[in-house]
Amino acid sequence: MWPKFEALVEKGMTKSIGVSNYNVQNILIVLSICKIKPVVNEVEFNPYLYQKDLKEFCDKENIKIFSYYPLVKGHYCTKEIVEEYHLDLLNEPIIKILSEKYKKTPGQIVLNWHIHLGNVVIPGTSNPNRMKENLGAVDIKMEENEYQTICSLSEKEYRFCDGVALYGVNIFA
Repeated sequence: MWPKFEALVEKGMTKSIGVSNYNVQNILIVLSICKIKPVVNEVEFNPYLYQKDLKEFCDKENIKIFSYYPLVKGHYCTKEIVEEYHLDLLNEPIIKILSEKYKKTPGQIVLNWHIHLGNVVIPGTSNPNRMKENLGAVDIKMEENEYQTICSLSEKEYRFCDGVALYGVNIFA
């Protein structure tokens, strides 16, 4: 399929193409046959699931991580994991401490973490006030050790996706 997507770029029907839910091995396969590299890899990525090896590989290949479920909120989360392990990212002690320190919401702290990592992050909300609030995430400059502390929340690498998302290819106009 990849050559067909490349043809869409060559015909000017889209500016860029990317992949979704690809691990390093999957990306290597695409890179071995492509003329046009993927520009993004859309994956579940958040402080509970900091996929360090994938992130480093994508950075090396100049492929942006597009973080879905960046705040670990919403109907997509596997309720069993959240309830069994009592996980609530926006109420994690380190997130709350940083929220108070920088006078930002917990959501802004987490979104800023994504931005600091160089990820593409578009949190979903239908609330106009929350949309405006999320923009405040770009106004924060935390200390490097604070970003690393947030990364340490991923020790167990919890996945929250309910399995609806499948491997795929994305076209970005």
